[in-house]
Amino acid sequence: MKHSTNIIKLMLLVMVLILASCSPNRQQNQVPDFRLQLASDSLSIKQGETGTVVVSLSKSGGFNSEVALSLEGNPTGVNGNFDPASISDSSTLSLSVAASAALGETNLTIKGTVGSLVKTASLKLTVTETSNPNPNPNPNPDTTRPTVLSTFAPSSTTVEVSFSEAIKGVETNQFDFPAQSLTISAASLGTDSKTVTLTTSPQTPNESYALLVKTGITDLAGNPFDLAATNPLATSFLGFNPDNANLQILIGGLPEGVNASIQISGPNNFQQTITASTTLTNLAIGTYSFLVNDVKPDSATFGKSAETPTQVELVAGATNIAALGYTCTLVSPPDTNLDAVLKEKTGKDTYNCDDLAALTELFASSRAIQSIEGLQYARGLTKLFLDNNQIANLPDGIFDDLTNLTSLELANNKLVDLSNGPFDKLSGLTILTLTTNQLTSLPDHVFDALSSLTSLSLSLNKLNSLPLSIFDQLSQLKFLSLDRNSLSSLPIGIFAKLSALSELNLQGNKLTSLPVDSFDKLSNLNDLLLGDNQLTNLPNNSFDNLTNLTDLGL
Repeated sequence: MKHSTNIIKLMLLVMVLILASCSPNRQQNQVPDFRLQLASDSLSIKQGETGTVVVSLSKSGGFNSEVALSLEGNPTGVNGNFDPASISDSSTLSLSVAASAALGETNLTIKGTVGSLVKTASLKLTVTETSNPNPNPNPNPDTTRPTVLSTFAPSSTTVEVSFSEAIKGVETNQFDFPAQSLTISAASLGTDSKTVTLTTSPQTPNESYALLVKTGITDLAGNPFDLAATNPLATSFLGFNPDNANLQILIGGLPEGVNASIQISGPNNFQQTITASTTLTNLAIGTYSFLVNDVKPDSATFGKSAETPTQVELVAGATNIAALGYTCTLVSPPDTNLDAVLKEKTGKDTYNCDDLAALTELFASSRAIQSIEGLQYARGLTKLFLDNNQIANLPDGIFDDLTNLTSLELANNKLVDLSNGPFDKLSGLTILTLTTNQLTSLPDHVFDALSSLTSLSLSLNKLNSLPLSIFDQLSQLKFLSLDRNSLSSLPIGIFAKLSALSELNLQGNKLTSLPVDSFDKLSNLNDLLLGDNQLTNLPNNSFDNLTNLTDLGL
């Protein structure tokens, strides 16, 4: 009997051990592991544009390591950038597609690596053709009427007339000298289509003549000559004096619409300041000196070029020429690291603002840059990558002339203040990344000008509050990252104007509650991440209007 009892006890002990091995506590012995999750497994981007997708980790077995991300399989013309590149939670992959990238579908591989442990996720990229936003080849037809800029006599039997723009053919009967007995025997149009040379009867030296331009002259668009807008002085000249000389001044190097500032001095106390190319007639013989003053349109300074003559000796009975050139000022950024980047990009040891204006993309990541003074001259940039530097402030107006900018990457810097409105002129910007800076607050209207913005990342800052209207003008915004800040509350209705939003990341803050109707207007939202907060309860029906929600992280 005692033997049977021992057998029964032994059997019960075996059953207990079997049950214990199947209990939930066994999970404590699971191997740490992870897998990569994509907010979307497909992405369509037009040529010349940029798209983003969020990569996040799904962890198991107590996994707590940093995962290094990399991209494989991207075709020529497609570049990827992870923000951040190593993650414990999530990262944003930005894909830039060049305008020359091939159309079609490509399967990209996103790889996550920790030591020998490697996980992958597939992303189908579709490159599509850029649509023409303006099918009208001539949306702003020319309606400006031509005028006469100047008239002078280069010889005793010729008169030269300069027009403000190219004109069509000319005839002798379109010109006259009604107040003087000066006849015209021929009229010819110069190769620039702006200058007409009239052959006349002999002029009386130093006699004042007034030219009449009749009807029939039109510009290339068919606009007729505008007599009313022509300054009478522009059609007046003195008859050629063989004892004097003419001085034709040609000014080059200035952008369209920018006036020169050139002071001229000569014999007999001659003094005159000119602002554009012109011809001075019947000047006394002698030496004429030129002082070319700097001019500054927008943010670029133009000064006298090295080849500019400072003096011209006039020859009697001839038209003398002075070629005065302007050149864009040399740029010398105070930050030597930025200077090194710009030397590499321009291919020049010394470069000027025209060289910088020719740049369309600038990748200056991880170059220990502290100051970006000098980039205001890079007016042609569409993409600017300044992440992983030491930039603590954005100088006033630094981006004001960069109106072509579509992508601006400022992650992993030391920015603390945006109160000077650095983005106020960037209406075409689509991607703005400010992740991992030291921002504690945001001005109410700092993003108001960004009407085209589709992606805004403010992750890993020190934001403890947000203004109510901070996102009100971002009607095109699709991706908004506010994770890993210190937000303890959200203003009621802060997301109400973000009807296009598809992803909202609020993970890792200090939120204890959410306002009623926080997400009611976000009908296009696919991903909502609220994990790692201090939420104890949520308002009833908090997610009822999120009809397209596919991923909810609590």
